Amino acid sequence: MENNVAEFRYTNDACCSGYCWEHKLNVIRQKIWDALRAAAEAEITLAQAIVDSAGVIVQSEDLTICYDERGAKYELPKYVLSEPTNLIRDN
Repeated sequence: MENNVAEFRYTNDACCSGYCWEHKLNVIRQKIWDALRAAAEAEITLAQAIVDSAGVIVQSEDLTICYDERGAKYELPKYVLSEPTNLIRDN
């Protein structure tokens, strides 16, 4: 009984502290998405520095298709990369 409790604690502690692969991949993915968002909102020179420092490989000239260093693909729809043009302004 004592060994089972110790094993259970070790398994949960290892995963919760970032040692399980799934958790690490989720953290990496979130960092890439954060970098892509920051790059999309920045001026071109800063955007280039952001994607370079995050290890993002930009496949298309408008950030719609990118890859991380592991080869995972990130696709951004065009509507998140430009200002809306079909809205009516309230005066």
